[in-house]
Amino acid sequence: MPDRNRNILVLCTHNAVRSPMAEAMIKVALGEQTHVRSGGVVADDRPNAFAIKAMKEFGLPIGAHRPRTFHPVAEEHFDLVIALSETALPLAREVAGDCGASVEYWETAEPPGVMAGLSQTQMIEAYRRLRDEIRSHVENRFDVKVRAKSGLQ
Repeated sequence: MPDRNRNILVLCTHNAVRSPMAEAMIKVALGEQTHVRSGGVVADDRPNAFAIKAMKEFGLPIGAHRPRTFHPVAEEHFDLVIALSETALPLAREVAGDCGASVEYWETAEPPGVMAGLSQTQMIEAYRRLRDEIRSHVENRFDVKVRAKSGLQ
């Protein structure tokens, strides 16, 4: 990864599934020298249990994450802003324009909602696929392997 990408912002729609997953994976893949934040266009009212379970199975717990919106602050500087939903792309461009960051759009599946009519098994499978899709984006973009920290199961 080029040295200039040390401050990364990951955005999605609700900051409950995709961006927390990506944030955790980027942090573990790139290490402490990289500052990673995530946010949403609008915050969900609570963490997503299926996202938490899918990430815990992978060894990267995100249960302590609380969904939040992202409101740019003039003093914040990001080198890279990643949008994981079309809804987040305008915000990503706004933030990037304010600080001269690069913007990337990683097309990812929309997480299924509880009204999708899926069984519990189908729901967790959908979230596992989404987790693996995001993992693939992270690995391809930064030319790394995302591995959970041992002892985080």
